[in-house]
Amino acid sequence: MVQVWNVHRIRPTKNQNSPNGRPVVMYKLPMIYGTRSYLQSVDEDKIEICRDECVFRDEHPCDRDAFNICTLYMEEKGWTSPTNIDDALQLYCDIQNMLLVDLRR
Repeated sequence: MVQVWNVHRIRPTKNQNSPNGRPVVMYKLPMIYGTRSYLQSVDEDKIEICRDECVFRDEHPCDRDAFNICTLYMEEKGWTSPTNIDDALQLYCDIQNMLLVDLRR
């Protein structure tokens, strides 16, 4: 997808602030578009600090406790993982309702 995007042609528009051309060329040769490169170098130590402060997901798609509760509800009801958007939305609503009932107890 990235390769397709980078070489496709952005058409000219009436908006003079909207650049046109091929993204890869605009990125690599900004001077031919009458501008300069706005790239900024970043200190590797700062990148590492950002990585350390980020929470990267593991095998769970969300908070581990929330995942475990949702899995428990699904097991109790014999529900399976959804295979389409409609089933996913229905499962979300069903789990949400079960959670609300449990919280009110």
